[in-house]
Amino acid sequence: MNKVLLHPNLHLILLTGISISIPLPRLVGNIFIIVSFAISLYVFKKNKKGLKDLLDASFIFPAVFYTYILLNGLYGYNSNEFLRQIDKNFLALIIPFSLLTLLKPFFFDKIKKTYSYALVLITLSLILINIINLLSGGPSSMYYFHDFTEFVGINAVYFSLFLSLGILICLNQVYKRIDIKINLIFLLTFALGLLFCASKAIIAATIIVSLIHEIFSKKSKKTLLFIISIGTIFTFIIYSNPYLKERFVEGVKYDLIFETSDELANAKEFSNSEIDNISDLELRAIFLKISIYHLVNDGNLLFGYGVSDYQDYLDYYYMVYGLAPFHYEGYSPHNQYAYSLVSSGIIGLLILVLYLVYSFFQNFKYNNLLGLCFLILICIAMLFETYLLRTKGIIFFFFFNTYFLLDNKQHENSNFRNKGYT
Repeated sequence: MNKVLLHPNLHLILLTGISISIPLPRLVGNIFIIVSFAISLYVFKKNKKGLKDLLDASFIFPAVFYTYILLNGLYGYNSNEFLRQIDKNFLALIIPFSLLTLLKPFFFDKIKKTYSYALVLITLSLILINIINLLSGGPSSMYYFHDFTEFVGINAVYFSLFLSLGILICLNQVYKRIDIKINLIFLLTFALGLLFCASKAIIAATIIVSLIHEIFSKKSKKTLLFIISIGTIFTFIIYSNPYLKERFVEGVKYDLIFETSDELANAKEFSNSEIDNISDLELRAIFLKISIYHLVNDGNLLFGYGVSDYQDYLDYYYMVYGLAPFHYEGYSPHNQYAYSLVSSGIIGLLILVLYLVYSFFQNFKYNNLLGLCFLILICIAMLFETYLLRTKGIIFFFFFNTYFLLDNKQHENSNFRNKGYT
């Protein structure tokens, strides 16, 4: 039994299991995460590791992140929300620990490849379901956005992010001249899935990051032309499809005149008709203005409203402006940076930013183009969504960011071997 628990093949199965379960229902991923953590604790103890073995930035930053959330939430009033936040964000601690303990150098390519293969099978399944729905008739809206990902129970915006990483992995494989035809087919499949997900921000971010990858790789003009061609075709499809055109054109309109006020009795109150006509971009601007303005005005800039109570404060101000209770009660600022600031203050935002900056530095230092593109994608995506507010976002970010940091580590020097990564 001891040999089984310490065997690298078991560790590979567990870590690849986490990666391939990211685009699947949460229960599947939870099984792999819990078992991986239990095995990693056993391996850590069996190999007589100590605290000094955890002095790695890939674990230290998540540990500081989690510790601060724990301390920040202790001073809140909403105990149920505090427990929910502590439970959910515990993933940010155990996933890096599992990777740090179980990951071996020969795992990296296998994890990346398995993720792509699993994701392409899931995407093809969703596309097949879409084709069946198309043959059975129905409005065009039922083939896109959340309806497209309903079968796997994943938010379409999050699934878009998973697909975007899949595209970057395929581009990176083509850049390395590995299974070029297969990866181009996978890339096209992911791109089609991305179109059906219809997430404006992620589609735009994916195009930007894909172009950055090809420009900096300086490897294949044909691949760059391929990306531009797909972008052109998708643009034509979007403008010729009424549903997509409304999402991509009407969704980004901005002619809003809105100012926050500390005199709440005189604050602008949106009517139902005004709310119905607010675009996605305008709504995010409203959330951003309300959350930041009142956070500063209430004198909570340093520590935020607290991870336990921030939503109660936001909902109160949404009501003041007529956006709740029947419309946007329970909505986050839809911006990860603003959310971190509102919930945990400048300190919480600083921890996140330092973690991102360190990750950028490490990927740049070791010329990890895929890791850099992943971070650029994440940083853009966080401008439009609070990905670390949901379990899937936490798993995706901390798993792959730790993966790239440790991938860089294995190229550093022989110390990587001495720390137990072989």
